Amino acid sequence: MGNCVSISIPCDSCMNEVSRWHDEKGGYIHNLEKNLTFLETTMEELRARRDDLSRRVTREEDRVENRCKVAFTTRSQDVCAHMGVEEPMEVQCLSDNDAFDLFQKKVGQVTLGSDPDLARTVARKCRGRYDNLKEERLKLCFLYCALFPEDYKIQKSELIDYWICEGLIDGNEDIERAENKGYEIIGSLVRASLLMGDVTNKVCMHDIIREMALWIASDLGQGKEAFIVHAGVRSLKMPKVKNWNIVRRVSLMHNKILYLRGSHECLQLTTLLLQKAKLGEISSEFFKYMPKLELIYITCLWLQNLWDTPCFSSLSVVKIQDCNCLRELTLLMFASNLKELDVLGAKELKDIINKEKASRGEESGIAPFPKLIILRLSSLPELKNIHWKPLPLPCLKEICVMRCPNLKKLPLDSKSGRHGENGLFISYSRKEWIEGLVEWKDEATKTRFLSSCKKV
Repeated sequence: MGNCVSISIPCDSCMNEVSRWHDEKGGYIHNLEKNLTFLETTMEELRARRDDLSRRVTREEDRVENRCKVAFTTRSQDVCAHMGVEEPMEVQCLSDNDAFDLFQKKVGQVTLGSDPDLARTVARKCRGRYDNLKEERLKLCFLYCALFPEDYKIQKSELIDYWICEGLIDGNEDIERAENKGYEIIGSLVRASLLMGDVTNKVCMHDIIREMALWIASDLGQGKEAFIVHAGVRSLKMPKVKNWNIVRRVSLMHNKILYLRGSHECLQLTTLLLQKAKLGEISSEFFKYMPKLELIYITCLWLQNLWDTPCFSSLSVVKIQDCNCLRELTLLMFASNLKELDVLGAKELKDIINKEKASRGEESGIAPFPKLIILRLSSLPELKNIHWKPLPLPCLKEICVMRCPNLKKLPLDSKSGRHGENGLFISYSRKEWIEGLVEWKDEATKTRFLSSCKKV
């Protein structure tokens, strides 16, 4: 049978040992069984959660290659091709009803009630792009952008300058603070998708948004002639207007208008934008019935007799650019509310105020430019005189002179302009001009202004 081992264990002692162990450990085994049951139940739940999570991850891995994708929106299929999009997805516009519901929530019942049919037309075109602006100033600044040509890229600094000139931003006290406010407003309009920014320092308005802005500016379509905007349409003549009396702003910039003749009763007109209109002639009667005109911006090739009418009592901002044959601006001395004067590129301009032609104003005791805040003169090669004697200029904060080599006298004495922390300063482009060419009235005048000059 092979090798065997025989073990003998006494039965009594074995039974006693088993009995004792059962008495001591029986409760523990019972608790252990309960714990194991609970643990098994918990593990089943965890396994179920793990399996569910695993299935989700598997689906994501199947759908997303390399666990990363870029999503972007564009209106151009060329952009999709340039970006290497393999499966472009077309996002449909809101339905007419959904667009109108959103438009209704944003615009409000009062606005919609004025012309429900037109409101639906605008909502159908905008399809949810319009967002209501809370601050009234933001709305006015937004509407102002519609005066520029369609798809025109506006320099931010230029746009802010317009807002300040129009009084939409207060620039009377601190011009730097006003400019910062302007950039803040532009940021708000860009974030609201009402202006489009780019990597340059420019913004532009989408054509649909611009159309909506013009509708709002014309009293929701009720006063279509309140805003006359024929900007950038290459027009050769003035637009036909039935009722000039309700016109508040006119923008004819970037056109090819040959002449502006005759007179129109523009009793409400405050803004006239004619820059880069390639004007050939403006008759002396054109401004005759514009008593509320505050801002005028003119670019004209052959302009001679623009100021042969003294109807400028409300004029606060004048911007003149590239007006050849313009030799003087004497009648601006009658613009008693003028706050800003910018003259750029008038090649034959010799005087701002001509002594001989100013005799009528001198006799009536008129002191020119009592409210002028900013005077900018640039690229005026023949300019020799602003005024032949010192002026009080109590509100003047800045004189900017750039590329005016023959201007050797400024109408200043030691008491001219603003005083104090925000007092009058002179900005210039050439150091030799301010230090060597300018002839100061006296040493006190030279001492005061040389210390506050700024090179730009």
